[in-house]
Amino acid sequence: MDALVRLPPPEVYEQEYRHWPWGRLMEIVAGMVAKNAPKAGRVVDYMCGTGYLLHEISKQRADLSLEGCSLNEDHVAYGRKQYSGIRLWAGDAMKFAPSQCPDIVLCTAGIHHLPRADQPAFIQKVAAELLRGGTFIVGEEVISPYTDENTRLKSVVELGGAILKEVMNSHAPPIMLTEVLEVMKNDIEEREFKLDLGTLESLIQPVFTLKHKEFVWPTKFKTYGDVIFVCERN
Repeated sequence: MDALVRLPPPEVYEQEYRHWPWGRLMEIVAGMVAKNAPKAGRVVDYMCGTGYLLHEISKQRADLSLEGCSLNEDHVAYGRKQYSGIRLWAGDAMKFAPSQCPDIVLCTAGIHHLPRADQPAFIQKVAAELLRGGTFIVGEEVISPYTDENTRLKSVVELGGAILKEVMNSHAPPIMLTEVLEVMKNDIEEREFKLDLGTLESLIQPVFTLKHKEFVWPTKFKTYGDVIFVCERN
């Protein structure tokens, strides 16, 4: 199941897209779906939060059938009020069944909310739901490779510190800095389960063909940051 960590109120959650580097990744993913989804296609977003990404897609492609699943009931309730035409469900990603077989499945900043033991099973679940040739778009914050608990802590602090610097430079309100620190705390205490790039690829590639990889942030990708994988069902 997607781990239930403390998330900010939905209004604050959506502010993050304006001040965190992550907002650019969401913009790119929305554009990818709008450009490549088949006419009247079906899109499912796992661990969708408020449904913000699906809403951004709907503004570009009104013909698409859009539904999302999130464990956070407050975020789902907010999205249902704000975004008409999008079906949002409150529930466990490991148990949710799309109403129809999707053409595209999205999961942005979702895999790292799953306990490590559930991450491969979730990817297998998505593969089982997609038709052969269907598309799985993954957006993730990856950390630098690590070998033990000490280097893992260094990796999550490295990522969190870089995000904090970006948010400060965006002249964000103080609540945004607080939220960065909250995420860092989740990472340090392993209530979120971020992966390094190689490990994430090794989870995806047994059941999907990696068609496109795009580093979104930092501009000159180091060993951490925001990355998009566009995958095709084998």
